[in-house]
Amino acid sequence: GAKLTAAKDHIWALREDPGYFLDTILSHKEHRQEVIPDSTGEIHPTLKPGQQRIFWDRVINEVLANAYMSLEVWNDLYKQATVLEGLQEKHKSRISIHKDLPDDYLDALLKFKFYLEQNLKGPIQVLKQSVVASPELRRFFVREPQELGTSRMVVRSKASAPADKIRTRLMWLFNAMWDQRTSFLCGIDNLVDETERLIQSDKRAKELVSPYIASVFGDLSLLAQCLRQIKTYQPWAETFEHAMVEKEPGIKSEYGTMTNPRVAFLGVLEGTSIASFGTPEDQRFYYPVDKRPTKENIDTMREAERNLDSFWEQAAGFDHM
Repeated sequence: GAKLTAAKDHIWALREDPGYFLDTILSHKEHRQEVIPDSTGEIHPTLKPGQQRIFWDRVINEVLANAYMSLEVWNDLYKQATVLEGLQEKHKSRISIHKDLPDDYLDALLKFKFYLEQNLKGPIQVLKQSVVASPELRRFFVREPQELGTSRMVVRSKASAPADKIRTRLMWLFNAMWDQRTSFLCGIDNLVDETERLIQSDKRAKELVSPYIASVFGDLSLLAQCLRQIKTYQPWAETFEHAMVEKEPGIKSEYGTMTNPRVAFLGVLEGTSIASFGTPEDQRFYYPVDKRPTKENIDTMREAERNLDSFWEQAAGFDHM
């Protein structure tokens, strides 16, 4: 419930608060791999004069996509958790370690487990793209020169990066999360737990994690905790894999039907260019709300509000967010 409320508040603030909108745009910009200098010391082609609109389109589209997807995901999971609570209460007199779970309760648990596993992929992908570019870690990585005609970027550790056991351990854990084989062998919940322990117990590790990365990791952590609760729901958890053989096709079909509109939305968004209205240039979103309310500051805030309204008018196709 708290995550759903936060997702709604985030979208509201993006629409209504120019200062928040600006901070969010700039934070995403600082976590894009384009900002990492390449091995020859060159900046990315989209950061060169005359090409920056492409870069800002990517940043702004990412902000909108993340906001929309976060709201949809937490809304789905909240509804399912509410259903599970209701079914648990309904069947509390029938649930016994000596009996199979009631069919409707088992179906709801398997569906929730499947959705958690699918939705874990979102924050993991964001971390994969953003951790190496974050201001706290960027200096330890280098980007290969951009291959013409592609948008794919290749980032590797700098050979000259100083040895650091804590940074090495942190990066091993992050890499393990998005490596499917390692994640499967170790368990995503175990990797998340170990990362949390490292960050909480070591000041150096905490300093290497930006606020944005910490926020994304927080989402991943909650999803992993929910998944662990289902995986350790004994003694019935031992039967879930077998039960999914029969149930998974139907769950997959339902999941696809529900998420198809989101996939379509992301496709439309990717082909949209609204950077000219949302680019944080010329202080168009400067919002001195914490300054003394002089006429000049009030006029500046009103102008920022008008500029933000203009941006959202151009993004009118996303009103369902």
